[in-house]
Amino acid sequence: MSDDDHEIGFFDYSPVEELAPIWVAHDIAICLGDVPAPSRERHPGPTVIRLERHEIFGTGGHPSTKGAIRVMRELLLWGGVSLPFLEVGATTGILALVAASQGIKQVYHGSDFVQAAALAEDNAKRNDLRITTEPMIISTDLDERFEFYQTIATTVGGSIAALEWIPSIYHSLAPSGSLIWAGHRARDHRDIKARLEEFFEPVAVSDLEGWPVILLQKGVGL
Repeated sequence: MSDDDHEIGFFDYSPVEELAPIWVAHDIAICLGDVPAPSRERHPGPTVIRLERHEIFGTGGHPSTKGAIRVMRELLLWGGVSLPFLEVGATTGILALVAASQGIKQVYHGSDFVQAAALAEDNAKRNDLRITTEPMIISTDLDERFEFYQTIATTVGGSIAALEWIPSIYHSLAPSGSLIWAGHRARDHRDIKARLEEFFEPVAVSDLEGWPVILLQKGVGL
């Protein structure tokens, strides 16, 4: 693995986070392996999601993941919302797991990397959460789910493959549905945002530690 690989976050946890919870929100903690859960005396009522250490992106330590979860919280307004949510990309399923843990009823994880789909399924079972995981060829299989999902999110938006998914994501997103796009470097932001705006209407851009998160919407009349 090169230094550049590490920079973009194939391992998105630090040595410190291998020993302590990763706080992806003020009340949501990710614990890797046998890391002890946070003390409920110091942190009343946190949601704890436990993951195995793995080389696949998405353990919560990377700013892209934390930034995407912040947007999800604002957009979805946790608490039993019943709408189809899809996390797409070769990840541990972290966004799908967080959505399910907060009461979203229809949660999916799609990946064109079989190992990632299997890992997301294992993580859901480990945390007693209900998500549907599917290995898929994202650039074609999503077209079969025409206007099905209300929200789609990815934290691997800086990859060349992800840019090829955009037309299929557009087709599978319901009218007025939302797309959360994260995982690209600030230096690539202008080009990626311009590409996304060929299909979607921009809503907001946030930034966490130099990693942008773009919120977009599919126009009702498009």
